[in-house]
Amino acid sequence: MQAGIWVVIPTYNEAENIEAVLRTTSAELDRLAPGQYRILVVDDSSPDGTGRLAEALGHELDAVRVLHRDGKTGLGHAYLAGFAEALAGGAELVVEMDAISPTTRGIWVTCSRPPGRRTWCSALATSPAGGSRTGA
Repeated sequence: MQAGIWVVIPTYNEAENIEAVLRTTSAELDRLAPGQYRILVVDDSSPDGTGRLAEALGHELDAVRVLHRDGKTGLGHAYLAGFAEALAGGAELVVEMDAISPTTRGIWVTCSRPPGRRTWCSALATSPAGGSRTGA
Protein backbone atom coordinates (compact mmCIF):
# COMPACT_ATOMS: atom_id res chain seq x y z
CA MET A 1 0.00 0.00 0.00
CA GLN A 2 1.25 3.47 -0.88
CA ALA A 3 1.65 5.83 2.10
CA GLY A 4 -0.71 8.80 1.92
CA ILE A 5 0.71 10.61 4.97
CA TRP A 6 4.26 11.94 4.83
CA VAL A 7 6.06 13.71 7.69
CA VAL A 8 8.99 15.80 6.45
CA ILE A 9 11.72 16.48 9.04
CA PRO A 10 14.70 18.59 7.91
CA THR A 11 17.83 18.00 9.97
CA TYR A 12 21.25 19.50 10.50
CA ASN A 13 23.40 18.33 13.44
CA GLU A 14 20.51 16.61 15.23
CA ALA A 15 22.37 13.38 16.12
CA GLU A 16 21.54 13.90 19.79
CA ASN A 17 17.79 14.07 19.08
CA ILE A 18 17.09 12.09 15.94
CA GLU A 19 16.54 8.63 17.42
CA ALA A 20 14.02 9.84 20.00
CA VAL A 21 12.28 12.05 17.43
CA LEU A 22 11.91 9.21 14.92
CA ARG A 23 10.86 6.61 17.47
CA THR A 24 8.30 8.93 19.12
CA THR A 25 6.87 10.10 15.80
CA SER A 26 6.73 6.57 14.41
CA ALA A 27 5.01 5.21 17.53
CA GLU A 28 2.37 7.94 17.43
CA LEU A 29 1.72 7.42 13.72
CA ASP A 30 1.55 3.64 14.23
CA ARG A 31 -1.21 4.32 16.73
CA LEU A 32 -3.11 6.79 14.54
CA ALA A 33 -2.50 5.57 10.98
CA PRO A 34 -0.76 2.19 10.93
CA GLY A 35 0.86 1.40 7.60
CA GLN A 36 -0.34 4.64 6.02
CA TYR A 37 2.64 6.93 6.58
CA ARG A 38 6.25 7.72 5.74
CA ILE A 39 8.69 9.80 7.75
CA LEU A 40 11.17 11.58 5.50
CA VAL A 41 14.33 12.95 7.09
CA VAL A 42 15.92 15.59 4.87
CA ASP A 43 19.54 15.82 6.00
CA ASP A 44 21.90 18.54 4.78
CA SER A 45 25.14 16.56 5.18
CA SER A 46 25.22 16.97 8.96
CA PRO A 47 28.83 16.75 10.17
CA ASP A 48 27.65 14.98 13.33
CA GLY A 49 26.30 12.02 11.32
CA THR A 50 22.57 12.70 11.72
CA GLY A 51 21.82 11.39 8.23
CA ARG A 52 23.72 8.16 8.82
CA LEU A 53 21.94 7.62 12.16
CA ALA A 54 18.55 8.22 10.55
CA GLU A 55 19.45 5.83 7.72
CA ALA A 56 20.37 3.12 10.27
CA LEU A 57 17.08 3.65 12.10
CA GLY A 58 15.28 3.34 8.77
CA HIS A 59 16.41 -0.30 8.61
CA GLU A 60 14.53 -0.91 11.86
CA LEU A 61 11.62 1.51 11.40
CA ASP A 62 10.25 0.61 7.96
CA ALA A 63 8.44 3.92 7.42
CA VAL A 64 11.60 6.05 7.81
CA ARG A 65 13.33 7.28 4.66
CA VAL A 66 16.29 9.67 4.37
CA LEU A 67 16.94 12.22 1.65
CA HIS A 68 20.65 13.10 1.79
CA ARG A 69 21.47 16.54 0.40
CA ASP A 70 24.97 17.67 -0.56
CA GLY A 71 25.16 20.73 1.65
CA LYS A 72 23.38 23.14 3.92
CA THR A 73 21.30 25.48 1.75
CA GLY A 74 18.72 26.51 4.32
CA LEU A 75 15.57 25.25 5.98
CA GLY A 76 13.25 26.48 3.23
CA HIS A 77 15.17 24.57 0.56
CA ALA A 78 15.19 21.45 2.73
CA TYR A 79 11.41 21.64 3.12
CA LEU A 80 10.94 22.18 -0.62
CA ALA A 81 13.09 19.13 -1.40
CA GLY A 82 11.14 17.10 1.15
CA PHE A 83 7.77 18.25 -0.18
CA ALA A 84 8.82 17.36 -3.74
CA GLU A 85 9.90 13.88 -2.61
CA ALA A 86 6.65 13.38 -0.68
CA LEU A 87 4.47 14.47 -3.59
CA ALA A 88 6.42 12.26 -5.99
CA GLY A 89 5.83 9.40 -3.55
CA GLY A 90 2.06 9.86 -3.67
CA ALA A 91 1.50 11.93 -0.53
CA GLU A 92 -2.07 13.04 0.09
CA LEU A 93 -1.21 14.70 3.40
CA VAL A 94 2.16 16.36 4.10
CA VAL A 95 3.20 17.30 7.64
CA GLU A 96 6.22 19.50 8.28
CA MET A 97 8.05 18.95 11.56
CA ASP A 98 11.20 20.13 13.30
CA ALA A 99 13.70 17.65 14.74
CA ILE A 100 12.54 18.43 18.26
CA SER A 101 13.92 17.61 21.67
CA PRO A 102 13.77 14.01 22.91
CA THR A 103 11.99 15.30 26.03
CA THR A 104 8.83 15.95 24.06
CA ARG A 105 5.61 15.39 25.96
CA GLY A 106 3.11 15.80 23.14
CA ILE A 107 2.80 16.49 19.46
CA TRP A 108 -0.18 18.33 17.99
CA VAL A 109 -0.77 18.69 14.29
CA THR A 110 -2.69 21.52 12.60
CA CYS A 111 -3.84 20.97 9.03
CA SER A 112 -5.49 23.07 6.37
CA ARG A 113 -6.90 22.17 2.99
CA PRO A 114 -7.58 25.07 0.64
CA PRO A 115 -10.37 24.24 -1.85
CA GLY A 116 -9.05 22.14 -4.70
CA ARG A 117 -5.59 21.75 -3.15
CA ARG A 118 -3.65 19.19 -1.13
CA THR A 119 -3.73 19.22 2.65
CA TRP A 120 -0.72 20.78 4.43
CA CYS A 121 0.04 20.47 8.11
CA SER A 122 2.38 21.83 10.77
CA ALA A 123 3.43 20.02 13.93
CA LEU A 124 3.71 21.59 17.38
CA ALA A 125 5.61 19.79 20.11
CA THR A 126 5.50 20.62 23.81
CA SER A 127 8.11 19.70 26.37
CA PRO A 128 7.55 18.62 29.98
CA ALA A 129 8.83 22.06 31.04
CA GLY A 130 5.92 23.66 29.18
CA GLY A 131 7.87 25.18 26.28
CA SER A 132 6.99 24.56 22.68
CA ARG A 133 8.47 24.58 19.20
CA THR A 134 6.65 24.56 15.91
CA GLY A 135 7.56 22.81 12.72
CA ALA A 136 5.87 25.50 10.62
